[in-house]
Amino acid sequence: MANYTFFNTADSTEGKWKHALLGGAGVKLPTGKYMARDERGVSLPAQFQMGTGAYALILHANYTLRYGNLGVNLDYVYRMNGQNERSYQFGDQQALSGGVFYTISTPRAAFLPNLGISYEHYERDTEFGTIKEQTGGEVSLINAGLDVYVDRFFLRTFVKMPIKQNLPLAQPDSDTRINLGVAYTF
Repeated sequence: MANYTFFNTADSTEGKWKHALLGGAGVKLPTGKYMARDERGVSLPAQFQMGTGAYALILHANYTLRYGNLGVNLDYVYRMNGQNERSYQFGDQQALSGGVFYTISTPRAAFLPNLGISYEHYERDTEFGTIKEQTGGEVSLINAGLDVYVDRFFLRTFVKMPIKQNLPLAQPDSDTRINLGVAYTF
């Protein structure tokens, strides 16, 4: 995944409003095992596989608006899934997140506690070109997290909890998600 900064006025001394727009793209590789089987040798349903067995193209956009220490962030991800060797193709996915944050700066680091909401939409899967009926759906979640910036390193941790979901009965419900990530900016 690579992002490009289209504009960023965070370091500007002019004006109290600061904003930034980033966008990018990436490729997901088929590294997970797709055809996992149970103890009897029966192939598990697609939704229970550890990977998709296919490549995917990921598009990303992120916009941040800040006034003083208070800010708003919007994030959008679109994932176009390819077909795997078994002619199964997971539906394309979209995720939109929005939230507010507050910046707490120290001489060595910046801390950004944040709260927000997310929406995810999943298109239906296909197998041998035929739509799989018990697939697709949507989930809405509330988010709470903390971002920490030290020099050029970035640590993100957050929890997402579903507040509304519309998933077919054949799919497992979305549950609480916990994420921890580390990044380095160039």
